Amino acid sequence: MIPERLNGILNLCQVFETVLAQFVFWLCFGFLSIAYSGGHFESFVYAKYAVVVGLGSIGNWLNEATKGEGFTIPNSWNIFVFAARRSFTIGVLILLFSALTKEVSVSRLFIFLYVLILFVADVVMFRYIARMAALISGFSGADTRVMFVGAPPHGFVEQCVHLDRIGLKTKIIGCVAGSNDNGNAQNSCKLLFSSNDGLEKIIKDNAVNLIVFNRGLVFESELKGLTDLCDKHGVRLLVVCRYSSIAGKSVFPVNLFGEIVYSLRQEPLGNPINRIYKRLFDISISIVVVTTILPILILVVWLFQRVQSPGPIFYTQYRSGRNSHQFKIFKFRSMHVGNWSAIQQATKFDPRVFKFGKIMRKYSLDEFPQFVNVMLGHMSVVGPRPHLIEHDNEWGAAMEKYNIRSFVKPGITGLAQVRGLRGETRTPHDIRCRVESDIEYVENWTIFSDLLIILKTAWQILRPPKSAY
Repeated sequence: MIPERLNGILNLCQVFETVLAQFVFWLCFGFLSIAYSGGHFESFVYAKYAVVVGLGSIGNWLNEATKGEGFTIPNSWNIFVFAARRSFTIGVLILLFSALTKEVSVSRLFIFLYVLILFVADVVMFRYIARMAALISGFSGADTRVMFVGAPPHGFVEQCVHLDRIGLKTKIIGCVAGSNDNGNAQNSCKLLFSSNDGLEKIIKDNAVNLIVFNRGLVFESELKGLTDLCDKHGVRLLVVCRYSSIAGKSVFPVNLFGEIVYSLRQEPLGNPINRIYKRLFDISISIVVVTTILPILILVVWLFQRVQSPGPIFYTQYRSGRNSHQFKIFKFRSMHVGNWSAIQQATKFDPRVFKFGKIMRKYSLDEFPQFVNVMLGHMSVVGPRPHLIEHDNEWGAAMEKYNIRSFVKPGITGLAQVRGLRGETRTPHDIRCRVESDIEYVENWTIFSDLLIILKTAWQILRPPKSAY
């Protein structure tokens, strides 16, 4: 979670810095052109320097990317150093280009003013970039609640506190440190327990969603027990010590605060850049559906309901979303009004479903109001389907890895659905197959996979599978 988030913020920082450098350049050009209307400010000449500025920004970008030190959010003092280094580099490149080309028409006042304003703009940008990235990518309301098993690695506690201070909500719950762990563990964060025996209770009581394991080489059985526990409760696990595999599973190296740690799975949607892509994709589709298709469907459904089953046009119910946060889902009502059990699944010849309701359910027309949920940010167009909260509790307790599906927003359609895994779940095998598809989606998301799933869903609406009822 944190490594992908920091890498995404670094990418945002670099993109914004490149755009900002060009914006400030032409802002200074326009200001001096107006202030010294009699001076020589030729657009073509300055355009060549704008290219140099762009190359300098890209050079800064590549330099940060090839260092291999990871990205650390700069503190108050380092922000000034960071901004000064970037603006000074671009200023030197401008002067070098001017000397090499022997260009004398570019005002030295312009170069000085540009570097100064760029420095101030960079300071402001670096100061608020983390908050901005958290806001536009949906991280602003999500807490990362961190627990250390073993002594916290050097500098991790301070960096987590700093992340929380700048808007990336990060809370340190404490550490579980045994007698063989570093004695400094108790000095760096609150000691919760001296052994692993009460680990599950601590996770549940404190809503822990990230564990950093730093206990040196241990028995594989101990590490497997921890991974199983994390999978059961939907907790992300980062292992500081190097392993080629953990409990028979491949591991993925990630850079966290300049140190290589190992994760059990990849999370493309942990990156703010990817979340922004997905959110823009969701909004663009939802706007079209909500403004064109949904009004027509509301009228048609209302007319059939008045004739076949009078009552409210919509059916609402609470479901679990990303990070198990509950939200109210909207659907067209497809059943007669009655005191029905909320947890009873619809069956093929369910008497509760009225005639037109069967058509809506077969062709998934009852799901279209959920595009409003997408607009509100509760759901995505594509993602794991949101189950009843009662089913989440039941299946989450009985099935390992079930809660991993809550790492992303639930969707109107998903990978499991286009594979025909929809409708009534009769056996544990049915739900297990769905969960495996959901986890595959979480670990391998791309914007193209979303597009492909939407196209397959459109085809299934025209030719529904036998499990659609």
